[in-house]
Amino acid sequence: LFPIMNLFWFILINLLIINQIINNSIKYRNNKVENYIKITAKEDSDKIVLSILDNGIGIEKADLSRVFEKTFTGSNGRIVTSSTGMGLYIVNKLCQKLGHVISIDSEINNYTCVNITFFKNDFYNLQS
Repeated sequence: LFPIMNLFWFILINLLIINQIINNSIKYRNNKVENYIKITAKEDSDKIVLSILDNGIGIEKADLSRVFEKTFTGSNGRIVTSSTGMGLYIVNKLCQKLGHVISIDSEINNYTCVNITFFKNDFYNLQS
């Protein structure tokens, strides 16, 4: 029973992480273009990298190094009034707890790409 509950929580937390990133893509969309969110995954022998790319308003280069800081909203947070600066902070903390690596690349008014690296571990090798 315990391994199944651990797997349940592992899956639930990963869904919360992905949900937050997609919600940010929607919240920070660019109303001047047709919007898209592209989700891809690449696998190799020891990891899977999930990429979530959007063509939203982007993140200022000066803000990129701080997006995972608690309560940091950057210049976009002053545009979108519902920004608290907690979403990516929590996502980063959850990724750290699960052993994932998260990174963000962005260009203002062009795109934002969030990469989450899932290292293969015992959760991927469940035995029935």
